[in-house]
Amino acid sequence: MQRHWNDHDLETYWSCSSDELKLLPPREASSRLGVAASLKFFQLEGYFPASGRDIPSVAIDYMAKQLHVEPNAIADYDWQSRTGKRHRGRLRTAMGIRLATAEDFKAVESWLREEVVPWDHNLRHLQDAVHEWYRRRLIELPAEGRIERLVRSAVRMHETELVDATAATLLPSTRNAMDALIDSSLHSDAAEGDAGADWLSTCSGPQT
Repeated sequence: MQRHWNDHDLETYWSCSSDELKLLPPREASSRLGVAASLKFFQLEGYFPASGRDIPSVAIDYMAKQLHVEPNAIADYDWQSRTGKRHRGRLRTAMGIRLATAEDFKAVESWLREEVVPWDHNLRHLQDAVHEWYRRRLIELPAEGRIERLVRSAVRMHETELVDATAATLLPSTRNAMDALIDSSLHSDAAEGDAGADWLSTCSGPQT
């Protein structure tokens, strides 16, 4: 998430509407600010923050002013407590979002390999495509690291399958010729390495 926000961006992305304000706990300042921050962060990123450190301080200040609470109240919000989990559950219900499942992950993996990777190997583009896949289905995104691993794995698998498919179309005589060329190159590199070692030994002279 970007760390620098101008006034227009703050108003656009970090303001709570009247309906969203109704989703906030009614009294405790830390819970009100924590839930508001969770909601607005999710709308931007597709998943909930793990702690207040994930949220730009300028956004915390802006939301605190809107809610008429102190910005440092966010330090008292326990993101991983049962209360925090209950708050996130209520936000999911209000937004019509559900948690991702193993079946979702398998489905997006197949979709990525079959529909996207053959045409685009850019990792950033692929991650954005996965994000959009989850968003369209109103599913909470998995952890960012897991998506990155998924994308890299899909690219590697596609490249391996492409090489194997290409090799399968070659005539046996062509494959044999290529293997011989590779072997010859390896032997040549090894011979050059031995020659280089002999030359260094000659230049260094006898050891005393």
